[in-house]
Amino acid sequence: MITLEVQTERPLEIEVAFQPDFQLQWPANLGASHLQWDSNKRAFLLSGENHTYAAIVGSPTASDPHIKDESKDDSSDSSSQESSFLLGVAQRGTQTKFLCIAASLQGRDDAAKIYNGLIAGQKGLTDEATKYYRDYLRRTLNVSLPDAEMQQAYDWARINLLQAVVDSPLVGTSLIAGYGPSGDAERPGFDWFFGRDALWSSLALDAQGDLTDAKTALEFLAKYQRADGKIPHEVPRSASLVRWFEDYPYGYASADATPFRQRLLRLPRGIQTIQHWHCQICHNHVWTECLCTFQ
Repeated sequence: MITLEVQTERPLEIEVAFQPDFQLQWPANLGASHLQWDSNKRAFLLSGENHTYAAIVGSPTASDPHIKDESKDDSSDSSSQESSFLLGVAQRGTQTKFLCIAASLQGRDDAAKIYNGLIAGQKGLTDEATKYYRDYLRRTLNVSLPDAEMQQAYDWARINLLQAVVDSPLVGTSLIAGYGPSGDAERPGFDWFFGRDALWSSLALDAQGDLTDAKTALEFLAKYQRADGKIPHEVPRSASLVRWFEDYPYGYASADATPFRQRLLRLPRGIQTIQHWHCQICHNHVWTECLCTFQ
């Protein structure tokens, strides 16, 4: 849910435009996808041709939809690749507009249920999110800085790190490496799971007292740890839809995450938290020792 707080001196119309690219993250492929306007929901519906995956993008005030013209394939003109709708005229003064995006792996009906729930529960969900982040800032490490901008930057850094903890229904929950524009690629920035990145970020989580999310990230790596003890280098969101570790060379491409995890586990709080991983830690240690001997 995206909330727009509009302040204007004259009537203002807001257009929402986007380039529809309904696709699975690499290396899986959804195939052909479809985009259509649902006038009852005031929203675009995106769906896969041979899959149950679906998404909805709209607003309670959306109108005047424009669907990308497939007959015009001018990649140099970004506007020709866009679909759009209007949010309705905001009159002089202050007004709030909403944009809602919902998706489901279970099909259109489930996506619609999620979408309707977001629209109907917007205020409650906003209040719930506000409380969630305030509580998180309260229970993790606080510092008092004389510079207000530095104080704000530190607090936002904690929230940004928390928002990197992603629950992916296809592979699990862990720390992604970071968000960014997808461009022509099939991944928004580094929005999937990398071993070394998760371990570096876990150090920050541990330092600020968020042991729960640090433990979650380590458990994810343990889940995909190779039989000889090596920690995965990267796990895409679509790994469960392909033979990722068997058919692609990237799953265990780098070695640094394995000894790094050994270092992380030596932290007193880390050892207390994950003593039940004794067997996996032993394999981790054996692989690291073999690597050092080989070098």
